Amino acid sequence: MKAYVVVTGTLFGLMGIGHLLRLFVEAHPLEPWFLGINLALSLAGAGFAIWAVQILRRSRAPSAPKVL
Repeated sequence: MKAYVVVTGTLFGLMGIGHLLRLFVEAHPLEPWFLGINLALSLAGAGFAIWAVQILRRSRAPSAPKVL
């Protein structure tokens, strides 16, 4: 499962960066849909990538010993 989380987190992160770069490369300042859609997709990609990092950190953290 760790490999899956790493791959999907990386892909979502790259897609988010790609959409963010697209805002600057294909600047269409008078088209609010272009700005809104690319900004939303950038934030979604970043959110999923951050979520994947959090899942990986939780899976690597040592569990506390159980006290009965």
